[in-house]
Parts: sequence; structure tokens; C-alpha cells
Amino acid sequence: MPSPRSSWKFLYGRSFRNPSAYELFFDDQGLSALGNPGARPEKGQTYEVVVEQKLTKTFGASAAAYHYRLHDLLVGVRTADGLLQYQNVDSNRASGLELEASGRLAPWMEAVAGFAIQRAIDDRTRWTLVNSPQRIGHLRLAVPLFSNRWSLSGGLRYMSTRKTMAGNLVGSVVLPECTVTSTHLLPGVDL
Repeated sequence: MPSPRSSWKFLYGRSFRNPSAYELFFDDQGLSALGNPGARPEKGQTYEVVVEQKLTKTFGASAAAYHYRLHDLLVGVRTADGLLQYQNVDSNRASGLELEASGRLAPWMEAVAGFAIQRAIDDRTRWTLVNSPQRIGHLRLAVPLFSNRWSLSGGLRYMSTRKTMAGNLVGSVVLPECTVTSTHLLPGVDL
């Protein structure tokens, strides 16, 4: 924390997913699939830098830049005999930047707005991953109802165009949302 109003975070993570029993051992005696007991875990590494800044007593902002790498991904591959076998042959990566601001527009209204730009690609083909929008945005406003025990929030989410498995494009979309929540409805109960 370079000052009481700002903080910097440097994050690193490693993850894995072990092959499922199906990917390792499913073998239907040469009809369509062949197990792969030698399959290795899928692995991932993440790097992220986050800067958070308190702008005023009631407003703050943050920025995050990230890079994710996934490798040894298990993909169904056809063997020389035409059987499907899961093999560790793929890798993906994603890089992006996220910006967000939040605070109170009035003593009774909370607001959050954010926007992200990212790119996720298959390392082998260099193609953008399916269902992976390059731009995502959100806006949310919340107000209390009934003496602060209930709150009502409404918002909008935006996603830019994205590719389908068939290679077609799904158009950009703005999705409205509305949520009603309660805190301390009963002792230990929120809704």
C-alpha cells in the first residue's frame, strides 16, 4: 500500500485438473473410443496486477491487467483406427484489462460500473476461443427499500460479439437485470 488511499496487488496462481475416469479409462472395445491411462493433468498459470484507488470518501476505482495460460489441455483426437481418445495436445491463453468504479451517487444510492477488454486464443490455431467476447461491460445501481432491510438493484450487462462452435458470430447483447435482496430478515437469515 503506497498510501492509505491506494493499494497494489501482484497475484500469481497455479492450477490443475486431473483427467477424469472417462478420459483415462473409457474403452468400448474398438467401437468408438479408446482410453488413455497416460493422460496428464491439465495445468494453468495466472498473472495479475491490480491497482485500487480511493478517489473520495464514497468513490473508488480499480484497474487490473491479467494474463492466463492453460496447457496440456485434454482434447478428443481421432487415432489412426478412427477411435476417439483424449490427449494432452492443446493450450490456450487470455490477456486482458479491466476497469471498475464504485461508490455512492447519493447517500441512498450505490453504483458500480466496469468495462473489460480481453482476448482469449487457442495457441495452436491462433483463433479466438468460442463464446469469448472481447469486450464486457456492466452497470449496476442499488437503492434501499423498507428501512434498509431490503434493497433493489437494477443493471445492464454488455457482451460484444463472440464466435460459436460452428464458426458463426453471435451478435453483441445488452442484458438487463433486477435483484431484490434482504439482510437480517431474521437472525442469521438473508434472502
